[in-house]
Amino acid sequence: MSDTGNSPSTVKKPAPLMLRAREAGVQEEIEGEIEVFLHGTTRRSADRLLDQGDSLSSTGGNHGGALHTIPDANVALEFAKRSATQVPGETPVVVAIALPKKIADSLRNRRLLYSTAISGPPQGVRDFTPQHIFDRNALDTLKQHGFFFEYKP
Repeated sequence: MSDTGNSPSTVKKPAPLMLRAREAGVQEEIEGEIEVFLHGTTRRSADRLLDQGDSLSSTGGNHGGALHTIPDANVALEFAKRSATQVPGETPVVVAIALPKKIADSLRNRRLLYSTAISGPPQGVRDFTPQHIFDRNALDTLKQHGFFFEYKP
């Protein structure tokens, strides 16, 4: 678990990503090994993403179409909280995206999925916390092969 600035005794340990994916029904959609990526956002944005990534746009968002994801549920929730504070009346939500491992590996090989340290993280999240970024040219693949579900700790 990443250090999000909270003491370990006050942070609820998140449920394993694979368990939550199975509970959400990933086996009905994806066969074989998977990887799960987390994106913290607002309820409004989450509802659009949960419609099989329908809102993903290669020209939209704050990052020129790239989708930033986090492997740590607590950190993803911090991003969701920050996003929710920027829109009155919004609530934080973490969207999970399960992807067949072979598809994720292919995206990495084509440099359409890469990892880097977070720049400009929310308060309490360390700068060197890793993130996984889907290039805007990977979004159609996410829509076609990804299984989107709401992650609940």
